[in-house]
Amino acid sequence: MSETAQFLITGVVAGAAYALLSLTWALVRKVSGQLFFLSGSMVVLGVLGTNALTERGWPMAPAVVVVVASAGAVTFAVDVLILRRIARQTELSGTLVMLALAFAMDELLSLGFGPEPRQLAPAVPGPPVSFLGASLQRQQLLIVAATAVLITALVLAGRSRWGKAMRACAENPTGAMLVGIHPTAVRTVGLIIAAALGALSGVLLGPVAAMGASSGFLLSLKGFIAAALGGWGFLGATVAGLFLGLTESLTAGYISSDLKDVVSLALLLLVLLGKDSIRLRRRVRNVRVSDDRREAPLPSHSVTD
Repeated sequence: MSETAQFLITGVVAGAAYALLSLTWALVRKVSGQLFFLSGSMVVLGVLGTNALTERGWPMAPAVVVVVASAGAVTFAVDVLILRRIARQTELSGTLVMLALAFAMDELLSLGFGPEPRQLAPAVPGPPVSFLGASLQRQQLLIVAATAVLITALVLAGRSRWGKAMRACAENPTGAMLVGIHPTAVRTVGLIIAAALGALSGVLLGPVAAMGASSGFLLSLKGFIAAALGGWGFLGATVAGLFLGLTESLTAGYISSDLKDVVSLALLLLVLLGKDSIRLRRRVRNVRVSDDRREAPLPSHSVTD
């Protein structure tokens, strides 16, 4: 019982981490329609930047504020210099540019902070808490609680006027402009919030998992899998992140830890294949409807003198 409880607790904590990552993906997808491969790099920046400042004697709170603000500033610069120039290009072009930016960011992090993984001191020190025979670190409780607060805030924000403006800009930028909404400004604000959320997630996760410059892409991939599984909605991405974390934890505990990432990639493959199948069925249905309309006989009209 205690072993199963430990696996479940580990899975919930990992799922909360994936949920935080997936929220950045879902937010950027809603405001711009782009894939935010920079999310993992922002998480790593949160860990490495905070670690570097605290090692130089900075208190934790000011260090976190500076790092989170830096993540937002970097993303703002990337948006102004690069992303706005590709906003009207194809989705494939935007994805390739985002991937290139993610790899470039990882290299810059390696040059600036070194390739070695770093870990932060716990924000909530103290002995582990026993729950159902399993051991639970206080930092893990903070991660779960912070995830719940951030999810609630994003869901409420999505139902506000800003959330409606965000959806309008993503679905119909021209129509949004006609009603006085500035799509570029809304997209930029969404990107900055996503980057800041990623850096803050790194600060939360840093005490329980060591991260290096090379960790960014795998973290981004986990966030993408959870967001895609959840249908790109905030609540859906959260549930999918928890499901992904529990699946990985149970697989590692009862089968093999080497298969943990394989399970995640298999879930991603199923999602992509399912979406392709749905698109194919829609196209076939549209073709059939079009053929039926062509073959339908014209109505005859009787002419009376």
